[in-house]
Amino acid sequence: MNEVHRTRWNDYHPAPGSPWTVHDAQMPEETAPCCRVCGRCDCTSYDPVAGHCADQGDESCDGLYFAFIDANAQVLCEECADQAGIRIVACDCP
Repeated sequence: MNEVHRTRWNDYHPAPGSPWTVHDAQMPEETAPCCRVCGRCDCTSYDPVAGHCADQGDESCDGLYFAFIDANAQVLCEECADQAGIRIVACDCP
């Protein structure tokens, strides 16, 4: 199962049996790494043709503000997560 639960307070956690959750950065220093599939990041210098930013994804790279992360720390951008069939669903979990 590839679902992420979103609570009514817009918090995220893995659905039962799913390894995926969402990292939604509130502060710039809390970003996730670049997408491991396509190299996407949120740097203003990101080049979709090259698949990385001018910083080459090094420590000065902004990374992703909103990313899907699994239990093995694999990071996916929204587009790659969508292609992988990962969905966000509303929940009433406590």
